[in-house]
This record gives sequence, structure tokens and C-alpha cells, in this order.
Amino acid sequence: MKIKQPGFTLIEVMIAMVIIVVLVAIARPIFRNYELKNRRSQAVDWLLQLRLEMERCKSSNVGASVGTYNNCNVSAPPNITPVIQQKYPNIYYNIAVEIPHPVTGTGYQLTATETTGNDSDCQTLTIDNLGNKGYTGTSPNTIRCWSSN
Repeated sequence: MKIKQPGFTLIEVMIAMVIIVVLVAIARPIFRNYELKNRRSQAVDWLLQLRLEMERCKSSNVGASVGTYNNCNVSAPPNITPVIQQKYPNIYYNIAVEIPHPVTGTGYQLTATETTGNDSDCQTLTIDNLGNKGYTGTSPNTIRCWSSN
């Protein structure tokens, strides 16, 4: 009579490892998608807060610059930067502000450019003074890039 020893056979261990590898292979892309959406929502939050700051600046301009964006401190908005850095310590997008008509100061375009190169769907996000949202990338539509869904 053969005595059965406790433990697992090599085949059982290999089957368990295969199951774990399959689960990881399925879960990794799902997690990666979630991570990219989270980073994108950070950029959207940054752009929308910066847009509010630009409008605040325009409404507070006086004198010759009344109603324009000319005197807005676009390089380092003092009210926005600390709030965003505290909320999102890791920024994965570079933010740029462009005033296309510097003589008249009418209008601006805010751009967030993804820095890691991992998000091919929405590489850049843009919004202008009229609220027009845009993007560049392989995503089929603007809604996917600008929403958190």
C-alpha cells in the first residue's frame, strides 16, 4: 500500500501558474486603460481651472487692456499651480498657453501635451476662450478624450 504524502504535484503548481498568468494578461490592459483615463482627467482638470483663471484675469484687466487677455500671467498662474500640484503631485502633461492675437489680446488656446508617450488616443488636449475643445490622437471623438468615462 502506497502512502499519500501531503502537498501539491508539479502539474498542479504549473496549472495554478498558468491560471495566474492568464489573469494578469487580462487585467493589465484594463488597468492601463484606467491609468490613462485618470491621467487624462488630471489634464482636463488643469485646463478647465486654468481657463477659469484666464477669464478671471480678463474681467479684472483695467485701463487699455480692459476686456483682453494681454496682462494675464500665463507662464505661471499663481492661483492655479499650487492647487493642481497639491491635488496631482505627478503631472503627466505639459501645459501651454497661447494668445494667437497678442496685439489685440482677444482669445487664447490652452494645450495639454502628454509627456510619457503612452497615450496615443489623446496625445494633446486643447480648449480655447470660446470653450471649443479639441484633441490630437487616434481616438475616434473628442468626447472620449474630454470625459472621464
